[in-house]
Amino acid sequence: MVIESTTAEEAIASNLKQFLLVLSVSLGVATLPQIFSWFRQIPYTLLLVIVGLVLVVVDVRLVILSPALILFIFLPPLLFEAAWNHSL
Repeated sequence: MVIESTTAEEAIASNLKQFLLVLSVSLGVATLPQIFSWFRQIPYTLLLVIVGLVLVVVDVRLVILSPALILFIFLPPLLFEAAWNHSL
């Protein structure tokens, strides 16, 4: 019983470390382009795309996501934000 408890605690600790890493990288990726867009007249969504391309080139893989999941979760907020801030 003690062995199972120890492995469960190790699994929880490992999952928590991975979650915190993904959360901190995600917040950094979402925040840094917003800060840099204040200094330049580049749209925030374009900066997010550029940061995403840099992460792909560097080959940062924190979690494995399917392309359909990315389209359903990340694309609608980006499109909404771009449409909301679009000047007519």
